[in-house]
Amino acid sequence: MQIDEFNYDSFKSNEKSFFDFVNYDYNMIGLPIFTVDRQVSDFTGRRYVFSEKEEKYIRIIPDTSPDRISNKILQEIDEKIFSVLLRLAEQQKNQFVITDYYSLANIAGLKYTAYLRRIKDSIERLRGCSLVCNNVLYDAKFSGGINLAKDYYFNLIASTEILEFSDRKKIDSSSCNDEYYKRIYDYMEHKKNLKTVLILQINDLFFSNIRHGYFMTLNKSLIFSLNAVARKLFLLIKQQQILENKKSFACSFIASRMPLSWHGSSYIKASIDSIERAAETLKTRGLIGDYTLTRTKPLKNSYIDFIQVNGEK
Repeated sequence: MQIDEFNYDSFKSNEKSFFDFVNYDYNMIGLPIFTVDRQVSDFTGRRYVFSEKEEKYIRIIPDTSPDRISNKILQEIDEKIFSVLLRLAEQQKNQFVITDYYSLANIAGLKYTAYLRRIKDSIERLRGCSLVCNNVLYDAKFSGGINLAKDYYFNLIASTEILEFSDRKKIDSSSCNDEYYKRIYDYMEHKKNLKTVLILQINDLFFSNIRHGYFMTLNKSLIFSLNAVARKLFLLIKQQQILENKKSFACSFIASRMPLSWHGSSYIKASIDSIERAAETLKTRGLIGDYTLTRTKPLKNSYIDFIQVNGEK
């Protein structure tokens, strides 16, 4: 006798496995888009110059709208939320990600009630904070992977639409011929207990990188368990190993991508100490085999070699 099995729990199981991982676009790793400085003030932008001669730089400009929860540049929590959004974009195969506050908190490993306001703040920042890049953007469509555009101006989230559940009545079956509204309607039908649905449009370049595989998929529990400096160091050396098979780095290069301060001998020493502590954390966690930090005179020319980089997904 043949017995056919219909496993209605398989989708949830696969979905859970899929969201054990998050996506990091190469720009999130190779550029100092998200600050590790927790003391940064409202209305304070940053400009990071990598080469005056080649005019390589990135500017981060905060949203100055008075009705925002805060007016800071992009933070560590924004990195986490955006990596989840890129994972959702891959899953949904769509630049317009449909989600909700609870799902974002759940996938990011954040307690919903404790972090709801911060998640709302993060989405406002991802939409309102502007980035201006010159000769530095990682772009899968360009030969060599670098977009040499001058003053390329963009936001990580290109647009936001926030719908209350009461709006579901407006998106009835008559509008479901439109693929955009059909997706929203289906999402609301699937999650009838929700009060709010988010439709967040990922920036064109970042979504294109997702479509072309120009990103890294990383274990969520692993990557989010590291502190900001150790996480960025691990991501950076992994990325450079993939792109250039590179294992030796000037400390000034690492500092510029964190970013860590590199002005004045005392600040340079403190930044090198932070890099060393991060490397030791990665070694202890088994993410690198070993490393050698060489402190030079002058200190600004110091460099670090990584013997082996682990941490495959």
